[in-house]
Amino acid sequence: MTEFLKKHKWQILLCIYAIILVIPHFLRIFDNYFWGDEAYTILLAKMNVFDMFRETAADVHPPLYYILVKLFCTVFGFKGWAYHLVSFLAYLGVIAISVTYIERKFGFITSFLLISCASLLPNTFTYNVEVRMYSFGALFVLTSFLFLQRILEEHKTKDYIFFTAACVAAAYTHYYCLVMISFFYLFLIVYSIIKRKEYGLKTLISSVAAIVCYLPWFFVLFTTFKRTSDDFWMMWIPTLRECFEYIFAGKLSLVLFGILLASAVLFVIGNLIFIKKGPRENTKSETNDIFWVAAGFLAIFGTMFIGIMVSRIVRPLFITRYLYPVCVIAWFLLGYFISNAKIKGRSILAALVLVVIVISSYSGSLEIIRKDMLENELLKATLSVTSDMQDTDRILTNHQNMDWTLSDYYYPGVSHELVTPEDFPELEENTVYWLIISPESADEFKEIVLSRGFSAECRINNGIIGTSYVDIYKISK
Repeated sequence: MTEFLKKHKWQILLCIYAIILVIPHFLRIFDNYFWGDEAYTILLAKMNVFDMFRETAADVHPPLYYILVKLFCTVFGFKGWAYHLVSFLAYLGVIAISVTYIERKFGFITSFLLISCASLLPNTFTYNVEVRMYSFGALFVLTSFLFLQRILEEHKTKDYIFFTAACVAAAYTHYYCLVMISFFYLFLIVYSIIKRKEYGLKTLISSVAAIVCYLPWFFVLFTTFKRTSDDFWMMWIPTLRECFEYIFAGKLSLVLFGILLASAVLFVIGNLIFIKKGPRENTKSETNDIFWVAAGFLAIFGTMFIGIMVSRIVRPLFITRYLYPVCVIAWFLLGYFISNAKIKGRSILAALVLVVIVISSYSGSLEIIRKDMLENELLKATLSVTSDMQDTDRILTNHQNMDWTLSDYYYPGVSHELVTPEDFPELEENTVYWLIISPESADEFKEIVLSRGFSAECRINNGIIGTSYVDIYKISK
């Protein structure tokens, strides 16, 4: 036993470190606090399969994540913790790959820094448990990237199969994941042209297989974008600086991004020197490593470029959170470069980078945790004051997300209507209404209700449903 501990002490320490960082994320699954898009996911998962596919085809995201939520919740129940747990499992998959395969293949430092970024950065405290597809996108994109490395190194048929499967899964998870893995394929095709016969046939088969697997949904994608191009909800386009900052979101995000770029330059220079001076038979691995790293950066910067350019040419179709799945590549490469730096003191350098990550993330991550805890408690209080709502009642709201999904989730079976002061419906004497409105518009709506001869009983001021602060009034004759 003592011998085993000595031999595997670093792996054991890494596992303990990973478990410590995973616990805060796990504890965050036990709430019933969802915003509009999350409620949309949940409502989709409750549909039958045919209705879910029909609704998803009309949405601007592919269906795989919704299918996973439906399958999981059908087994474990449609409950708050179960919805969160689905996304948490994808994050857990990234951690599991880090402490096993990545640690063995790329070293302790690579795994250590990847786990740190995937667990400490502020954005991870959102997307590791959010009932959306971003954590699964990160898992599939990372898996694709790792199998791409195996293809370059070992050129085995099974690696092409797993690479193709991971890429198709990513493409069916989010449309911008399709963009990311397209850059992997672009790189692989160019690389196979350079290598010719050695890689050509298997790359061709993999590319055709991926296209065939995605072709049924490609027509849906084309039809959906054509239909929504004129009325898509986005109204802004992120800048390159905002994209760079998002990769390591936090106070020192640009510092960490700068460290990534600087370490990449040093990595390439070190490998080129080795290739020039080292024995010819030992330089193939270093050459492939440079190409592989280039593929990773191609996916990162290429996704930014495509997103911004399409948004400028057509209309806004890109926001920074769509980058989240490819962020995991940047996190991995940061650790990989430091692990492979041809200098002494790499462990000290890794520790310093961890300090920068912690300083950058600490306040932002704690604020997300604190805010979600407070708002979940406020949500409970808000829902408690409407516990006497009946199926025959009606909800009137000026919040679009409330009318879109949140009413159906939190008040299933109760009819609801989006209203404005200028377009307020006639009130029926034998119907009980619930006015769920933004606090700043409360006085205007109350005045309308009172002028119609109805009473407005205030149930809560500045409550919360989803991400919207609300005042709630029970209206009756």
